[in-house]
Amino acid sequence: MSKFKHPQNDYTESASTTISYVWCFLFGWLYFAVKGNARHAVLHFMISGTVWWWLVLPTFLGGALLESPGALLFAISMGWATNLIYACFVKSINEKSLLRKGWSRVESPKPS
Repeated sequence: MSKFKHPQNDYTESASTTISYVWCFLFGWLYFAVKGNARHAVLHFMISGTVWWWLVLPTFLGGALLESPGALLFAISMGWATNLIYACFVKSINEKSLLRKGWSRVESPKPS
């Protein structure tokens, strides 16, 4: 777990924890918004919104749910796939975001 220090007030924050992957998978763009990473919150919202707009909505409106339940399952799984992809990269995304904001990496002491 990597920690970062704010350059002006010496506040220390961890980029991500072991459960960050789960939070990112479950809450998607909202996780990045709460974490303060507006760039990826907006990007993830646009990607997942596009997936839902083009796959899930026509499934409901076009009546494909009644004809083929597999179509809805595919559409929903593609929506969750965006969360899964983002969850795989959440640690590096958070670290790069903090470095971009000017935070410095704090080296943890080695146990002796």
